Amino acid sequence: MKLAGPTLLNLVGLGVPLLLGLALIPELLVELGPARFGVLGLLWSVAAYFGLFDFGLSNALAQGVATAWSRGDTPRARGYACAGVWMLAGVGALMSVLLLLMAPGVIGLWQQVPDPEAAVNALRVLALGLPFFLLTSAYRGVLEGTQSFFALNVLRLPMGAWTFLGPWCFLQVWGPDLVAIAWALTGGRLVASLLYFVAVRRVLGVGAVERVERKRLLVASGWLTIASAVSPVVAALDRFVVGACVSASAVAHYVTPQEVVSKLTLLPAAMASALMPKWAGLGERDDYNNAPLGVQAHLLRALRPLLLLVLPPLALLAVAAEPLTRLWLRAAFDPAIVPVLQVMCVGLAFNAVAYLPSTWLQARGAFRALAVVQSSLLLPYAMALNVLCTLWGVEGAAWAWTLRMAADGAWLWLWALRTPVLTRAVK
Repeated sequence: MKLAGPTLLNLVGLGVPLLLGLALIPELLVELGPARFGVLGLLWSVAAYFGLFDFGLSNALAQGVATAWSRGDTPRARGYACAGVWMLAGVGALMSVLLLLMAPGVIGLWQQVPDPEAAVNALRVLALGLPFFLLTSAYRGVLEGTQSFFALNVLRLPMGAWTFLGPWCFLQVWGPDLVAIAWALTGGRLVASLLYFVAVRRVLGVGAVERVERKRLLVASGWLTIASAVSPVVAALDRFVVGACVSASAVAHYVTPQEVVSKLTLLPAAMASALMPKWAGLGERDDYNNAPLGVQAHLLRALRPLLLLVLPPLALLAVAAEPLTRLWLRAAFDPAIVPVLQVMCVGLAFNAVAYLPSTWLQARGAFRALAVVQSSLLLPYAMALNVLCTLWGVEGAAWAWTLRMAADGAWLWLWALRTPVLTRAVK
């Protein structure tokens, strides 16, 4: 299976924004101050994770498009794209209204927020952009399903860069104004959604659109409804708990190393993005050697290059955490960040290995397993996070996060090894 080309393109599309973020986060931290930077971390969290809160439709859409495309059925791929985009536009509008109403309550959970009214308004501005966040997620899934990795990354690179560059640019003009920064993030996603639409139109072309049974698309996303509803909560819960149990300023000490470590997920994500459409077509053919292979062979063949890709930079970051963060943050450096970063490196190692079974389950249409894993971890994680954060502050929250990554990875591997190669994808 040829993975080098798509993986390299994905690394560029994801890696350049990472490097830009590494350069700009120290300046953002200094100019905003710890408390406002903590609120910015919340906005980033909403931007990253509410885009996934789509009732499983974007993942089901990507899998359906990939399956149709692998068979050369372009009209059916167009049908999935049209149905999924319209459904996600409706979901985005609904989520926008909900977040507008929830904004005061969300900010009210935090302690020592310097300007609560501005923080609420910033969150509401971001809520207005939720439909565009969901639409870009849908278009990205279509491009991934059609293996249009060049077009995908040409668009993903500037969009990812704007996550950091937008707040920095607006900070230079309007100062530490969280509302202006929220407008930067929202406006950037609006432009991105329009450009994604053009790219998808060019890839799929104009022609016959085969009607797809929307009920089956909804059934495919049914199990992912649970996973998609729980996943953003689980992913963002730690920041809210740190803010509630410690302070908004402490969130900055947690968000800073987490942003560094989480950006390294681009390594397994780049490889998983290339694998998903190929694995989705395995019901029709075997991309390895045209002979049936067990699930163990598919996963284990991908495991070795994944480990070679991920473990060296993680090990370097963990061992040299103190000098690297001191050099990176300069005046904003705080020694308390170092142990948090080292603990999170361990957690990311578990998370990276979990990308393979997660991608396999999604590609094979086994969405039930993803829903079970996500929902079952929510309560234990919330309890562990609350206890460990209360006992050891930010470092305790990092340990809770690492334990969740380990449990998530172990359970996903168990599920994936039980899912046969010829499991039929949703049609």
